[in-house]
Amino acid sequence: MLLNSNNRKAKIAETIKAPAQMKKAETIAAWHAGEDKYAGEKDRLIEEAYRKTSFDGAKGEIISIAWAVEDEPVCSYSRTLNQSEAEMICGFYDSLYKSLDGRPPFFIGHYISGFDLKFLFQRCVILGVKPNFKICHSHNSTNLGNTSLQSCSLIRSSRSL
Repeated sequence: MLLNSNNRKAKIAETIKAPAQMKKAETIAAWHAGEDKYAGEKDRLIEEAYRKTSFDGAKGEIISIAWAVEDEPVCSYSRTLNQSEAEMICGFYDSLYKSLDGRPPFFIGHYISGFDLKFLFQRCVILGVKPNFKICHSHNSTNLGNTSLQSCSLIRSSRSL
């Protein structure tokens, strides 16, 4: 079962503890309740922890995805209010597969193997979505161009000159 943001925040709230310097039970209770001078402190920590989950493929979600094939115009999908994440990802795969006309994809992006494709792969596993083609997110994959790694190698080679 996927959790909505309120459920995720409630789960996170269970893990948030009062500052270690607080020793009195009534002070700790006031902090958890957000009373007086502690108003909003716990809520701020919950929100901060919740926002950090957005980069975790096990917890974050994809709401929009864009791509281009060769010199064609950029295409994109964004989830509608009534559309599931799985439906949106399936729409992306179907559209990209048709655009590729049977060729394997070659992905180019900045740090694409370290985040984008890895996150997409994780979401597919969690949602049970099976892509029409292999998603390889290894740094040494032959089906992607990782501009962050390429720029590093260009810098290294120019320094050795």
